[in-house]
Amino acid sequence: MAQLIKDSLLSWKTIIPSLIYIIVWISLFVWGLTSTIYNDHKSLIDRINQLSKQIESNERIILDKDVEIKSLKEKLTDIKFAYDDHDKKAQKKRQIMDKLAAFLSSATVLQNQCAGIGPPLPPGKSAYQMYEDFQKELYDYINKEIGYSYAQQMVDSLSIPVPRPDGLSEINANTWMLTEQTKKRIRELLGKFE
Repeated sequence: MAQLIKDSLLSWKTIIPSLIYIIVWISLFVWGLTSTIYNDHKSLIDRINQLSKQIESNERIILDKDVEIKSLKEKLTDIKFAYDDHDKKAQKKRQIMDKLAAFLSSATVLQNQCAGIGPPLPPGKSAYQMYEDFQKELYDYINKEIGYSYAQQMVDSLSIPVPRPDGLSEINANTWMLTEQTKKRIRELLGKFE
């Protein structure tokens, strides 16, 4: 039996087909293994390229967003400055209106003094001198805070017609009228700031 097995297994009729079978199997195994490794390598390279493109795309998006953020920050800064500037202008406008209202009140007091009502004039000062001091202070304030053209309108207020008051001396009546003309200009100016 041993001889029979030996003759059947070790004969060329058995060895050659077995070797062919083993060589084909090993070849197919190596080919399958190599093909699998190659395909895995190729898909890994494709995935790496895809991720690289995605990273580049994301970097471009990040750069675009950085530029957009910088632009928005600049706009926000501009808006903040505009708001601050508007707020400062509103405060300045309020201060000017308050000061003009104070001048208007002072003019009324001066008119009352011309008419002999209210506090008396300071010693050694006439109503006209008080008006000149008032007019200079008003002119200087308007020229400095609002502008020369508006200050010039205060000087040119003589062209506004006003009624002449009765019962006052000539100088006091003229001073009262000049003050009334100036008050009308101040009211016009206040109307421009409202």
